[in-house]
Amino acid sequence: MNGWVEWNLALDIYGHPNWAGWSSESPIVVNSTDKEYYKDSKFYVLGQFTKFLAPDSQRIDITSHNTNKDFSFVAFVRPDNSTVIIAYNIGNNAIDFVIDDPNNGKTATKIAAHSVQTYIYWN
Repeated sequence: MNGWVEWNLALDIYGHPNWAGWSSESPIVVNSTDKEYYKDSKFYVLGQFTKFLAPDSQRIDITSHNTNKDFSFVAFVRPDNSTVIIAYNIGNNAIDFVIDDPNNGKTATKIAAHSVQTYIYWN
């Protein structure tokens, strides 16, 4: 399994404080001088996961025939027996793909460039 934990949810404009002692990134950047804060794209990606994945959701196997290096995805079954698929396109072009669930059939869809999409359905 691959995973990551956002060490700090908010840092100053220099990426501090952090345990490693070098400049780092975070979902929220605080500019205390001007009393402002900025939401980085990581804030919205983190929000996408937390909005759709309930506690005790279980990651499930998912495979792809798409070899596009800009396309990533992950799937989970939630406690309410729904399936959640989160797809991510870091590329400059939209990507067509098909969700093929043996129990629920096929859904042809497209993900825009530089975007995250969530698909949820109940079994």
